[in-house]
Amino acid sequence: MAKTKPIGVRIENDLFSKVMRAAAPWGLNLSRLVEKLLLFFIRYPEEIIEFENRDPLQEEFVKLYKQPDRSLRLIQEKGILTMGHLYWIADLLQQAWHKAGSATAAWVLQAVTALQILVTKYELKPEIMNYLESSFPEEGQNLAEKINKSLSFLQSSHRVESHYADAVAKCFLFLVREGGLDIAADVLSDINKLFMPWCIWVAKRALQKEPFLKEVDTSPLLRKQAFPEKSVLINKVRVQVEVYFSDEGTGPFHAGKQPFSCGFTISDGKRTKVTFACVSQSFYELIETVAQLGENKEISRFGSWEIMRNSREGYYSVRKDGVLVFLEKEEIEEFIDSVRELYKREDVQQDLLKEYVEVYGAV
Repeated sequence: MAKTKPIGVRIENDLFSKVMRAAAPWGLNLSRLVEKLLLFFIRYPEEIIEFENRDPLQEEFVKLYKQPDRSLRLIQEKGILTMGHLYWIADLLQQAWHKAGSATAAWVLQAVTALQILVTKYELKPEIMNYLESSFPEEGQNLAEKINKSLSFLQSSHRVESHYADAVAKCFLFLVREGGLDIAADVLSDINKLFMPWCIWVAKRALQKEPFLKEVDTSPLLRKQAFPEKSVLINKVRVQVEVYFSDEGTGPFHAGKQPFSCGFTISDGKRTKVTFACVSQSFYELIETVAQLGENKEISRFGSWEIMRNSREGYYSVRKDGVLVFLEKEEIEEFIDSVRELYKREDVQQDLLKEYVEVYGAV
């Protein structure tokens, strides 16, 4: 009989249980299974050395990250359907809030609510619970108390500092990535309802290559007010403003989708002098140009716009994309007033903001 050598190894309980379940149908005990594995290694060492224990969650995460724009469009259209989707979105939330100056409290509230759902419904490993209790950004005797304090704080806040949102996002990301959770479809659906559509806007901010994007006021997005008008016509003495609100179109491919647009037609009362057409980006630039002009400044420039208002010399002009138009004092004042009046409309603000966040995201 060949001599034998006792060996001792320590493996995780979960791995041991899986191994024994897999070996049972073959009538193998652990020692016999280890012997076969060692013999296989002697004959085929390369296959053992090069073998990687593939993590399906990590593989899906990497696949989503390789084509971020396509992946984000898929989730925007279909929702968060898999653990891989949730892991990727959680990672982007953490990235965006980490870089931000502040974050929308209502969105951080939803992330805390999702964390509460998972902590309540699933039994967590001690090391996972220890991390969450030590890292969650609130004081309390236990995680449940800390989460309740956070929910109360966020419900009464408009925006929160980035370090708070970042800490919440890190906890949620860690739980999804390391928790080993088998989240049921109905629970994933509940989280999807909490996260859509705002998680798409935060994710887009994380993916932005622009280093300095301003933090926009997200209040109009939070109100979710529906406005029935699809277009607006504002008539003044010398300025006529036409506005066409955005439309998502119909069907799965959003056929007939219409972006926000507006036009300012300036006349002297008899003939048209100029018509300035704007999409959302150029209207944002016009708003900024008018805001910089103020009451006393004679000239302001931003983006594609330049406005000159020199009362001493009687010189008034507007330039857009290289086209220069000279105006009378009454014409330029009415033009400036029209821009300000239009931007005060809540339906205009909501439509502009919606288009802005679809491109640049928001936190």
